[in-house]
Amino acid sequence: MNSMRRPTIGLRPGGGALSNKILPLIGTPMDLNRHQFLFIGLMVLLIGLQFRYVSAYVLNPEATRFLAERTGQATPAYDLFSGASGGARKVLEPPEWVSWCLISVGAVLCLHSLAMPRPS
Repeated sequence: MNSMRRPTIGLRPGGGALSNKILPLIGTPMDLNRHQFLFIGLMVLLIGLQFRYVSAYVLNPEATRFLAERTGQATPAYDLFSGASGGARKVLEPPEWVSWCLISVGAVLCLHSLAMPRPS
C-alpha cells in the first residue's frame, strides 16, 4: 500500500494530472498585480454604489420576455404588430445587503491594492 502515491493536483507545470489537461486549454495562471486589484476593486465598489442608490430596475419588454423564456416562467402575451409584449415589464428590486456587500468587497480590494508593493 505504501508504494502507491497519491496523485497531486496543481495548476503549475508538472503539478499533476489536472494541470497537464487544463493548462494547455486555459494557458498559464497569472498573478494579479497592484493596478488590476485597484481596477477590480473600483468597479465592484461603483457597482455597489449603484445598487445602493437605485431601488429598482425595470426591464424592457424584450428583456422581460427573454428572462421569462430562460427561467421557465409564464411568458407574457406577445403582440404580433409591435413585436413586443403588451407592456409586461419585470421589476428587479435587489436587497439592501447586496449593495453593502459589494461596497465592502470593493473597498477591501482597493485597500489591498494599496498595501501591495509597487511594480518595479
